[in-house]
Amino acid sequence: VLAILATSLLTVTSARKLENVPEKAVLEDPCKTASTSGVFKIEQLNQDVYCEMNTTFGGGWLVIQQRSYYAPDEESFNRNWAEYRAGFGTVGKDSEFWLGLEPIHQLTKSGDYELVVEVKDDNDENYAFARYSRIHVASESDKYRLAVGDYSGTAGDGLNQEANSMQFTTFDSDNDNYEDNCAKDVWTGGWWFDHCGNSVLNALSPHWNKMGKYYSRMMIHRKL
Repeated sequence: VLAILATSLLTVTSARKLENVPEKAVLEDPCKTASTSGVFKIEQLNQDVYCEMNTTFGGGWLVIQQRSYYAPDEESFNRNWAEYRAGFGTVGKDSEFWLGLEPIHQLTKSGDYELVVEVKDDNDENYAFARYSRIHVASESDKYRLAVGDYSGTAGDGLNQEANSMQFTTFDSDNDNYEDNCAKDVWTGGWWFDHCGNSVLNALSPHWNKMGKYYSRMMIHRKL
């Protein structure tokens, strides 16, 4: 049973035990049936997620990453592989968090998903977005390789040039094509790097084509 939780914020810890999910299992996405924004649980993963219903793109969006200059508790995104795999931060409306590579993989292999990236620049006013017709994150055996579809929006395409088709890199797991480790030596945060690029939402401060330093949010939406 999928039910909205009474609290608006639930802590995600990097030590959380990830549930084993059968390879062909289809996960229930609570954001498809939610009527209000809030924290819900994916029972099959024992995973709390934040569903956003109030966007210019319609409802039913599941937030996988969020950072804000005004978050009540600043979260470090300079994390190791295990933490990026499991997720960290606090799932909630205004908090900073990373849902986790494994939950994102389990979701995107279970259905046809699209992606929206939202950013605000240094004055926290100018808003822009990047929308991708498809997102899929591969399994850990392929280092959570990213695949995205066609771009539309106002923020510029920050994924197809650099991150698309790339494996995930952290400071303790170097899977990029740079001579050094992009996560450790250039950006101080895990991401899908090729040669380090200029759109890295998990850096010391989020970057997306010179925007996003005050706010970033990544959301996925199941189309079918």
